[in-house]
Formats: sequence, C-alpha cells, structure tokens
Amino acid sequence: MNAKVLIAHGNALMADVLREVLEREGCRVTMVSDGHRAVGLALSDEYDLLLIDRDLPGLDGERVAEVLQARGNFTPVIATCADRGWRPSPGIFGVLSVPFEEETLIAAAEAALSGDRERLQEAALPSPAPAQPLMPGSPSLRRRQALRARAAEALPVKATLAVSPPPAPARRRILLIDSDPDALERHRKALVASGYEVTAIRQGDEGFERGMMETFDMIVTELWLPGLDGFDMIAGLKRGGAESAVVVTTGYLRKDMVAELRGLGVRRVLIKPFPETALTRCALSTVRP
Repeated sequence: MNAKVLIAHGNALMADVLREVLEREGCRVTMVSDGHRAVGLALSDEYDLLLIDRDLPGLDGERVAEVLQARGNFTPVIATCADRGWRPSPGIFGVLSVPFEEETLIAAAEAALSGDRERLQEAALPSPAPAQPLMPGSPSLRRRQALRARAAEALPVKATLAVSPPPAPARRRILLIDSDPDALERHRKALVASGYEVTAIRQGDEGFERGMMETFDMIVTELWLPGLDGFDMIAGLKRGGAESAVVVTTGYLRKDMVAELRGLGVRRVLIKPFPETALTRCALSTVRP
C-alpha cells in the first residue's frame, strides 16, 4: 500500500502498533493524539486514509468525521473502538473492534483505500448504521484525482448572469468566546450595537468546532478557556484553513506568549480589563460591519 495515512489515537502505545503495521505495508504515517489536531491536519494536508479512535480526547472520532465531511473532506475513515456493539454514523467507512489482528487492519485499510465495502465486510468489520450518507460512497485512492479533474471540466466556461436586484449586504459575523458569562454578555451587546452578527460561546472546544464548520469574519477569543485553550484552538483553526481574523483578550500574558500569538497570525491582543469601546474600535479597524 503506497498510501498517506493519518492515525489519531489517544493511546500512544496503540498508535505505535498501528503505525508499525501500516509502515511495514509501505504507508507513510502521521500521528496525532486528539481530535482537534486530527481535524486540522486532515484539512490542511491530503491523506488517503484516516484511522481514528472513537474515544479521542477533544473531539471524539465520530465528531471528527462529521466536521471533516461538513468541510467537504471525504477521505475514508476507519474508526477503532472497544465496543463491538457500536454502530457508527455513515461518515465512517468501517470499524475495527479492539482487539484485532494485524491481518484485519491491513485488509480493512486496503478495502477503504479501494472504496470496496464488500471487501470491508469480508474483513469482518461492523457496517455503519443505515442512513442516508452526506455523500454516497467514498472515492477510492485510484479514482480521487480523476474525480477532481472531471469536476474541474464540468465547470461552465462562461456563466450567464440572471438580472435581479442585488441582495442586501450580509452583516459581518463575529465568533465571540469567553469563559466569563458577564464579560461575554457585555462584549456581545457592544458588538451587536456596532452592527455585527455575534455568536457567543464559552468553551474553547466548541469555538474550534464552530470556527471550522461556519464562516466568521472575525474571532474574538479569551486566551484561557475550558475544553481547549486559546493557543491550541487558534493553531487548530489555522491548520484547518480557517481564514477568520483573530483578536485575543486576556488578563495575563508573557512576552514569549506574544511572539507565539504573532506566529499564529493573531491581529491584536486586548489586555483585560478594557472598556467596551476598545473592543468595538478593534472590531471596526479589523472588519467593517
């Protein structure tokens, strides 16, 4: 198998075993240990197969598959799981029930790479729960480039524009993240009053999910968040290709942290406490409502 594989598993020993087996078969393997990094890498690079544990820290394996498909990534996913009765969502190609033999892993990987669900059945893998998939089937390793080329050829050379009134301009969207409910509400009201559409949440992991699955013009985030801190959240969004402008708010910051945030593309840092006018001025200078 000459394939590029991403392994996402919270158990380092198990991840090493999976890596060794696949590398012996000629695969090039990248490993991560949590769901957020798995999403970021899967969206920022091209993989032929994703091997993901269901019980990943951060985002679990099933949620990783959902986020990827919502972003248009249909790389085949095989999930590992100790629960033999688990019925995964249609976004997951198949399941390896732990424990399993090396031969089962190899057969499952070959089946997923070829897009052959019958071979997957022969490998004794549980099938996903019956439901209408987001995209019927998964393109095989051999067909993926051909499908991309056909899609490009199908685009019209010259589109005909219908004459219609121009749509009303949409308000700029801001994702606002702060663990302090009072600060969150104050900031939200100030930004809404300035003409922005604001989504306000309190968890870093939810911020990552929303930032990956929705389009925001700007993200205003506290640095020290439950679930996933601001550093990891911003890094994950950057790896995943999110293009939102990012502003950080925090009550504690060292010089080395400033350099790290700059490296992540953060536009500005607001040190708490600050007046709401400082936030609205910052927003206005970054994205006009």
